[in-house]
Amino acid sequence: MRTDYLSLSQILPALLWMIILLVVAHLYRTSKKNDPTYKYFLPNIYFKLGASISFASFYVFVLGGGDTTAYYDGALALNNLLLDSPADYYHQMSTSPDWKYYTVDFTSRTGYPPSWIFKEAEGYFVCKVLSLFTILTFKSYFAATFIISFIAALVSHQLYRLTLSMKLFNTRYLALAVLFIPSVNFWCTGVSKDSIVLISLLGTTYHVFLLLVPEYKNKLINWVMILLYVTLIYNIRPFILIAISLPLLYAISARLLTRIGMNNFMISLTRTTFLLGILYFAGSSFFSQSEDELVESNELIQQAQTIQQDFRNNKAYGDKRYDLGSVEFTGAGLVKVMPMAILYGMLAPFIWQSINLTLILNGLESMLFIYLFFIFIRRAPFRKIAFIRNNEFLTYSLILVIILAFLTGLTSGLYGVLVRVRAPLLIFLTLILIIDWSQVDLHKRKKNKSGGRLNRPISRAVTHNQHELDKSQIEKE
Repeated sequence: MRTDYLSLSQILPALLWMIILLVVAHLYRTSKKNDPTYKYFLPNIYFKLGASISFASFYVFVLGGGDTTAYYDGALALNNLLLDSPADYYHQMSTSPDWKYYTVDFTSRTGYPPSWIFKEAEGYFVCKVLSLFTILTFKSYFAATFIISFIAALVSHQLYRLTLSMKLFNTRYLALAVLFIPSVNFWCTGVSKDSIVLISLLGTTYHVFLLLVPEYKNKLINWVMILLYVTLIYNIRPFILIAISLPLLYAISARLLTRIGMNNFMISLTRTTFLLGILYFAGSSFFSQSEDELVESNELIQQAQTIQQDFRNNKAYGDKRYDLGSVEFTGAGLVKVMPMAILYGMLAPFIWQSINLTLILNGLESMLFIYLFFIFIRRAPFRKIAFIRNNEFLTYSLILVIILAFLTGLTSGLYGVLVRVRAPLLIFLTLILIIDWSQVDLHKRKKNKSGGRLNRPISRAVTHNQHELDKSQIEKE
């Protein structure tokens, strides 16, 4: 237990920031009182603040520390360095960690970032980002936690309004999927890599799809935010960029083809050719190399091999791990293990594998996802997949889930790592599984009468309140 986190210098700034954030949230909600898309705005704020308190309290008072407190300690050292030497602070913020400056820039007066965090560029980058928050929070860990959870709430609500405007989901189920998944809120609202990755992934998705709305004019802010989010992802978890690049290109190309007036057949043919071309070039690269060549030329594969072999052979990790078997890191070997990796990436740990308090929530969620999968495939699964394939956002979500699940399942090894890294994909997976097919059938009937495309364009309702959703439709749902 970290008793230093109970000091007045920690608690008072946290309470002050809690009040500030709640006042801002309530004032903003009041300004949108006639906008039905903000129905869940305040519940989302409160839920994420509560989840962040649970996350922080668990690590601080139960476990006595962890990555989250190490990031905080590193941020404090950087804040002290700013007061001691702004030039050295700028040097640390603008360069990769270098051991030769560890005892030069930092001293006993400033304190030192945890060495095991400093040696990992991704972890130390989180310290740098967090140092910007702790400057504003008078070095309070819980105050920084509240600010991060508040930002996560705002970004997730943006995605909620985007998906709500598509009118493909029951509004209550949509709110649960985007705003209130318990494990996502627990792992991704505190001081952690996962929180920053979730914020960046959801933010990138929102702003990219907002750019696809032809009527939306103020696009500079979207490009600025996309650049910011991509920078954060690249520096913290680069493989996420791999996971989102292909589905985003696929969705953007589909929208461009629609704009130039191609008919449905030509759009489907062009999109299929694009996807097959990507798979061909990726496959020819993977299948033409031996295992040693592939591992040596690909940093992600090299990391996956190291982690997979370490978790397989090192008994010190105990039983809280999973084993994909002996993986050959060749094109054929990765294809062979892909189904199991995707299965674990989406659904593990199963309820019988949830052997401690931190995993039981994920085990219960996996049962729910298995049920939703059953509901999905029970009736007309091929028609459902065809509809998903003809909708840019749903196609993006499906490809993103598959790639993220594969990469996460392949590289995590430990259940504790798996549930944190894969948390963002659960939102997009749930969106696919909760499509309101009664509304889809209605859209299809309208399409058949009007001769329009089945693919529903993104509504203007997401563009800074220029257009509101049909209030009567929302209340009816």
